[in-house]
Amino acid sequence: MIVVKNLKVRGATSSLKVGTKVRNIRLVDGDHNIDCKISPKQIPRNLMQISSLVTSCLAVAVSTMQAHPQTTLFPTEGRGSPRVEQLGTSVDQMIYEFMETERVPGLTLALWLNRPQARSTLRSRAIVTLLLSTLVLIAGCSNPLDNVRVIVPAQVQPVAKTSVRMEPFSGFIGGRWKMTTLAGTDTYDTWHWGPERNSIRSMSRGMLPNGEPWGTMTAYYWHPGRKEIRTLGVGSVLRGVSEGTMTFDGRKTEGAFDLFQTGATRNLGLRWTFDGLDTFHDQLLEKGPRSFEVMVEWDRHRVAVASVDERAAERTLATAAKPSEFIKPIERLLGHTWEGKAVPEIAARPPADMLRTRTIFEYVPDADAIYGRVQTLDPDGAPSHAMDLYLYHHTGARVLRCLALANSNDGEGIVYEGDITPGDNGRWLRIDLRAHRSSSVSTIEARIDFEPPGGVRFRAWSTEGKDRTLIFDQDQSEANQ
Repeated sequence: MIVVKNLKVRGATSSLKVGTKVRNIRLVDGDHNIDCKISPKQIPRNLMQISSLVTSCLAVAVSTMQAHPQTTLFPTEGRGSPRVEQLGTSVDQMIYEFMETERVPGLTLALWLNRPQARSTLRSRAIVTLLLSTLVLIAGCSNPLDNVRVIVPAQVQPVAKTSVRMEPFSGFIGGRWKMTTLAGTDTYDTWHWGPERNSIRSMSRGMLPNGEPWGTMTAYYWHPGRKEIRTLGVGSVLRGVSEGTMTFDGRKTEGAFDLFQTGATRNLGLRWTFDGLDTFHDQLLEKGPRSFEVMVEWDRHRVAVASVDERAAERTLATAAKPSEFIKPIERLLGHTWEGKAVPEIAARPPADMLRTRTIFEYVPDADAIYGRVQTLDPDGAPSHAMDLYLYHHTGARVLRCLALANSNDGEGIVYEGDITPGDNGRWLRIDLRAHRSSSVSTIEARIDFEPPGGVRFRAWSTEGKDRTLIFDQDQSEANQ
């Protein structure tokens, strides 16, 4: 460790100066947990005095993250984060107590540790990890953190690049979330990040009491224009489509949404209360004469991922499923993996600036909807997640709709929303979109032309004002898989 700011250390005769080195940080037995070598020699080495050094380092890390949020490695969370818990006492709770004792403002480090065999070992490792994490954060002042390795349990993904606004969802990643209904049937939810982690997708699948399968596909996303977390859910029961908002308050989450079903529209709410890393209480509410009232409630628990046989069975069912008449007009998108090159923003870029992309669409039978993913490919063919697309029939509006969630230069993401118009018996699709960015809203006309024997052409025009300007044009063909 190299100190990057003059630090006062309790019990020392002088401050640590910029450039001071701390070496050989290690666990020891005895009257303190951590030992190290610090120059100058008069700096005491016991844990309480070193904790003041750590505290000062944390303060530096706070100012660093405020000035450079893109370098933040660890998420900021509320007390008792349900995602960070170990053997009766959560690691983040121990850190909170440490921070409050030492009066460290404005920062919580969420740490992931392999479960130790003994509580004493856990506490020692937690303190060491706190110190090492601080060093990583300080290093972020001048160095990018993309290559920093974080040790995490197998079921939890790192959240180094999570959008700050969507970070509370990071605890859902990993494993499946199981819910048992009052009728005794089970439902499983799996969660998947969207581009730049400005969105997350939940896939739910279960059985109705009569034995019929049911499910939903729900997107939770940051809307840069509305400055709020929005939701879009598409489900199989009465062709339900839900649209609403979500808010987080520490260990509780609340949402309100309109549910459009065949023959009815309902005003519903939800409330999630987290209890530890792997459990939360789920309440579904409906608006009554005076307020929202609880309709039904369940407990959801994290369990292991689906087995190989379970996943194979799900793929078999999905392959055999056929889109309804509502989705038939856009069915040509399915069954292909397309790749091609294009020049985005043609008017502003030189012809040599070619963008290679891959586009995949899949049918989600439980939601009777189509999920699409666009990836950009580097020269070696390695993919980067660029866009998620949700194509569905809106039960309330009775039209085909598109929600597209894409990455952006400013990290806020871009939200495209609009209606789909099929033409010439499904040989082409026109999508009239509004593009919501953090600082502007624009209108775009997109078109997809299916070209035999298996190709497709994607184009987009800006329709701002009186002009119609081509901004994207790409021919894609069937990829060699």
